[in-house]
Amino acid sequence: MMQSLSVTLLALIISGCMGVGSHGSIEAYQYAVPKSKLQNVVYSVIIASPNIKQDTLRDYYNNDSVYLTIQISEPGISNNYTIRFYDWKQGVDSTEYSSISIAYAFNKNIKEVAWGMGV
Repeated sequence: MMQSLSVTLLALIISGCMGVGSHGSIEAYQYAVPKSKLQNVVYSVIIASPNIKQDTLRDYYNNDSVYLTIQISEPGISNNYTIRFYDWKQGVDSTEYSSISIAYAFNKNIKEVAWGMGV
């Protein structure tokens, strides 16, 4: 599952840089797992990658519960992303589902690129 989620996290980031969307719906992926399990896998990917750092400022958009703000840097490129986690129960057996999406994406000049405002 971690490899699949690593690929999904990368796809979320790439799609957030390339497309125009609205808050919480730039791109979203759903999983039939509890939100806590999805979050643990995402945090594992962040810890394992030297290019991904979580923002140290804790606020509404970086509260480790609903939102997570990260910075992804490579030589010459640095972008910030706010990721949203969501969960719900569905069906007769109340199966737990969760999703992950990019709520916002900003470039190094703090221009919001997720809404198609340029880079």
